[in-house]
Amino acid sequence: MKKSTLFSLIAVGVGIILIGLSILLVGGNFRKFGAKKAGAGQNYIYHKYECTSDITALDVKELYETAVITTGSVDKPVVEYYEYENHDYVEVSESNGKLSYERIEKKTGANIHFWFEFDMSQDTKTVITLPKNFEGPVDATCTSGALKISNLKNSTIVAKTSSGSASVENIEKSGSVSVKATSGSTKVINVNSDGNVTVETNSGLVKAEDIKCADLYCHATSGSVKVTDIECANADIGCSSGSVHSENVKSSDDIKASTTSGSIKLETLTCKNLSTESGSGSTRYNGATVDTVSSRTTSGSIRFDNLKINKSGEFKSSSGSISGNIDDKESDFSIISSTTSGSSNLNSSREGSKNLDASTTSGMIHIDFNH
Repeated sequence: MKKSTLFSLIAVGVGIILIGLSILLVGGNFRKFGAKKAGAGQNYIYHKYECTSDITALDVKELYETAVITTGSVDKPVVEYYEYENHDYVEVSESNGKLSYERIEKKTGANIHFWFEFDMSQDTKTVITLPKNFEGPVDATCTSGALKISNLKNSTIVAKTSSGSASVENIEKSGSVSVKATSGSTKVINVNSDGNVTVETNSGLVKAEDIKCADLYCHATSGSVKVTDIECANADIGCSSGSVHSENVKSSDDIKASTTSGSIKLETLTCKNLSTESGSGSTRYNGATVDTVSSRTTSGSIRFDNLKINKSGEFKSSSGSISGNIDDKESDFSIISSTTSGSSNLNSSREGSKNLDASTTSGMIHIDFNH
């Protein structure tokens, strides 16, 4: 290979690396690129809008800046934002008790930004401060940027992002809460809701922590799901490609955990009916108290410890082992156990009032009883 060709390839590689580092610096937000300094030709201009009427609802449509919605020591809502000169403008209005905020991009033909000519020291996020006694629905969307909603009460909340994270935290009392992202992490923390709580993303981390609600739905297409300290009627947690992990979940009805490709780990849970299903990955749960449990894996093991079953347990694995210990006497169960290729320590019986069914196509079955 000629030296000139080699040097050209090296230069291209260095350029790609520099572009990648630049993208990381702005978190994928390309709108951070471009001149912000005075005299550069395109400047961020600060605006402050103070509402003149009482507001009972909020609607936000942001494009690329981080949007922060919270409460503070204000009599009426205050909106602080930046406009990118010659590129966009913001419309803020109040009508019939609703405060509306929308960023609109100007159509100016080719819109070229000069990479590496940016000022990361300037914070241009949008901040909406509501009175502490604000009670009403909040509907916020962002195309490319983060949404952060916190410290509200008596609000129904909808937060959506296309490319960016979305979070809802410290909600004293609320109706339903829905947080969704196409690409980015989503989280709901410290929420007391009398409605349903939904936390979703196509690509990223889903986190739900310290929540009381009706039904909880936490799902990721590609990423991981973690739920901690939950009290609800029903919980549905799942991931197509990634892990599912829960700690201290109390459900008055059903808990469902599922993955297509990934592991399931459940620690300390109480419910009527527990259902787990994994395509490719292991399933583990510890300290579960249930009326019924049904666990299935296609390719992966099932393991449980300190499992209390009040009515019935069913464990099925196509290719993987089934093992664990049940906090009860073996004689309390009518047992069905089978394996095509493997061994089982269970003896089939019809004596007990509870049901236990454990079977594998290819794998070992070993279940002990604590009494």
